[in-house]
Amino acid sequence: GDLEGGDARQTFYWQDRDKGENVIFRLPRNIRLNDNILVREDEMALFLRDGKVLHLFDRADRYALTTETVPLLGTLAKTVTGIVQIGEVYWVQRREFRANFGTAEPLVFRDRDFGLVRLRAFGQFAYRVTDPVLLITQFVGTRGITRSEEIVRWLRDQLVLVINDTLGELKDQKGLGVLEMPAHLQEIEQLVLARLNRDVAPYGLAVTRIAGLNINLPEEVQEAVDKRGAMATRYDQLVLRGFSPGLYLDGMRLIAGPYSTPQIDF
Repeated sequence: GDLEGGDARQTFYWQDRDKGENVIFRLPRNIRLNDNILVREDEMALFLRDGKVLHLFDRADRYALTTETVPLLGTLAKTVTGIVQIGEVYWVQRREFRANFGTAEPLVFRDRDFGLVRLRAFGQFAYRVTDPVLLITQFVGTRGITRSEEIVRWLRDQLVLVINDTLGELKDQKGLGVLEMPAHLQEIEQLVLARLNRDVAPYGLAVTRIAGLNINLPEEVQEAVDKRGAMATRYDQLVLRGFSPGLYLDGMRLIAGPYSTPQIDF
């Protein structure tokens, strides 16, 4: 943020060089009566007192904090007579942001063939602010979160939670196992996106897309998957050459043979 003018009346704005990947910016000092705030086309500004949003400036302009631009200041002025500093100002960017996500700890998935498998998921997502009043109220007013990186960290945590829940539901409802996951990544992305947006909408946020979702298997499981795939391909080739169907079925039973490791870690 920056300021210009004399001590009696100052103008504050969010400098372009400081925006970057920051969703919000808090003016590092309290605003005073008759101070000006500048709102650009790519942002909105909010005036707060005691953690409550009193006014949203959602159009590009220069605004003086007076009873004319913020009617609630008339009531406020009666209770803060003699107090110059009257509240806080936050700016919120309008644009879409992009970020990466990943599981800090493996997700434990109970697979029908491999027992307990520890999965790691990672990818990218895009998000934006849909309701700045909800955003500031929920994070600043309720949770005391004032930094952009804390909001993004919260979003990442919610995304991983939803991925974990979605994999569990697909396993229960459709019998999804780790062998089928690579073929269902796009479906998983869409299910996660829909559920995640239901969860984050009350916080004034929307995740616009999830891309590049990868679910990594432990090395031991991946080797078993690759081995099964290679054996299945070999038996298919033998059947095409007139191999006995009975022997083929015996071979497939061998492929699907017991995998007795109860828990697999990285």
